[in-house]
Amino acid sequence: MATSVQCENCSAPVAGDAPSGLCPNCLLRMAIEHGASRALAPFLPKLNYFGDYELLEEIARGGMGVVYRARQVSLDRTVGVKMMRPGLLASEAEIVRFRSEARTAAGLQHPNIVAIHEVGQFDGLHYFSMDFVEGPSLAALVRERPLSPPECARYVRVLAETVQYAHARGVLHRDLKPSNVLVDAAGRPHITDFGLARHLEKDMEVPSGGSVVGTPAYMPPEQASGRDDRLGATADVYSLGAILYELLTGQPPFRAASQAETVRMVLEEKAAPPRSLNPAVTAGLEAICLRCLEKDPANRYQTAGDLAVALEDAASGDPVAVPVRNWFARYKWLAFAFTTGVACFTTIAILSSVTNRRPAVVERPSTTVPGASAPRPSPAPPSPAPAAASGTAQEARSVAARIPPATVASAPAAALPSVAPTPPSPGVSVTPDSGSGSSQIFVIRYNDAQQIEVDIHDAAATGNRHCDIVVDTATGQARLQFFADRGPGIRVEGALGSLTRPDNSVCAMDLAKGLLSHGEISLPVIFKPGFEGEKEVEAWRLNAAGLRLEKSAPRRWNVTR
Repeated sequence: MATSVQCENCSAPVAGDAPSGLCPNCLLRMAIEHGASRALAPFLPKLNYFGDYELLEEIARGGMGVVYRARQVSLDRTVGVKMMRPGLLASEAEIVRFRSEARTAAGLQHPNIVAIHEVGQFDGLHYFSMDFVEGPSLAALVRERPLSPPECARYVRVLAETVQYAHARGVLHRDLKPSNVLVDAAGRPHITDFGLARHLEKDMEVPSGGSVVGTPAYMPPEQASGRDDRLGATADVYSLGAILYELLTGQPPFRAASQAETVRMVLEEKAAPPRSLNPAVTAGLEAICLRCLEKDPANRYQTAGDLAVALEDAASGDPVAVPVRNWFARYKWLAFAFTTGVACFTTIAILSSVTNRRPAVVERPSTTVPGASAPRPSPAPPSPAPAAASGTAQEARSVAARIPPATVASAPAAALPSVAPTPPSPGVSVTPDSGSGSSQIFVIRYNDAQQIEVDIHDAAATGNRHCDIVVDTATGQARLQFFADRGPGIRVEGALGSLTRPDNSVCAMDLAKGLLSHGEISLPVIFKPGFEGEKEVEAWRLNAAGLRLEKSAPRRWNVTR
């Protein structure tokens, strides 16, 4: 099957074995630019400043742009700056794609997505600034050292949760691969490069003309065949499976000498089982990986959230559910007709038998004592609350966990199993966990909360200084609020894991070291001079509207310098 591939720069159709994946026009332009830059290099001054940014070093270069480590002069912070190639040869399509990447990523505020700070144009060059992630890509990391299966599962689980967040906001990445995931010094992965992203609901009916967008080694068959109208959330699930495959085995599931041959393998061949390449891979991880790589999107995990739950179950030792694909799946319409016919025949036979054998009704004298009330039938135990019709397995578990205790208490005693009651776990707790002096790391543990509010204040009754923090448990956004009746009314926010450092007159948060995991938030807080003495910390579980649901027990400690 002949399949064309798109130029990595301008998206024009090119042959599968095109050099560097570029069309002839872009190859010529690159040659001109490369030759001109080499010829003029001795005579051109080095570009040190670019608007508000001091360019420190080049850290990456692609077909469309260059990424620098830079210092934003006005805020004195280290950032990444991506700009289009210097020169006047950028096409209109490249400019549109470049700015679309910035807009898409800027709309996703998540601790594991590289945050965009500013989009602009300076001296005719389009650019955007973003968080600078100090660390290698997953591709470089797996080349440096082999990763253990639990480590591989952890990386992909975090990526799956992040991709689920993007999908919930209508964004399909379409180019997930190890080189587009950066790992910081704390081992947290960050997704970058949304240049091929598109909205899940837009242009779904417009075919791509048979051309291929993305990286063949990590794209699903429906994307490799140029059928963009068939792309959905399962396309990114496939790419996450390809990332997991490479982390487990050291190579992508399909790799050939040319792009065209790689595309053919994606369309026609099955990936070798990961355990045949790395015996240390567990059976559960292999099953998860191969399910992601199914050719038919219907046989994959239907959401990235489902994949994250499966990886979490595998880490905890729970069995991994593998889909059944057999005669029934292929001929389900015939099986449905057959089973429906059998059910109808059986129902008719039973009704006929019951009708023919029904005994005559005999009036019996009442044995009830006059004036006494008739005995009430025992109430039937209520059925459990149904899980939501849509959503991930994680959401279904949350629904089941939220069945009110009164529902169970109303059931007859004989219908309930005799088990010892489990004491309820606290809804929220906060502890100054580690650190000393004016730097403290607070650990907040919570159950079923959409937001967590932490209030750090003077323990003395006369004190009115407060440092209030609110963290969104879904997005990792942290907000530092200094209420007007307690101070100047400053409010700043940023994402956990980012380089942002919100502060006010009494305290600051080091978000670069903040961490959000299941049911736990690690939050480094630095207290400023003048905010010493005995402090008290309390936390609340909040709902989506910001209403307080439950309060933790207050904790006291001293802030010293």
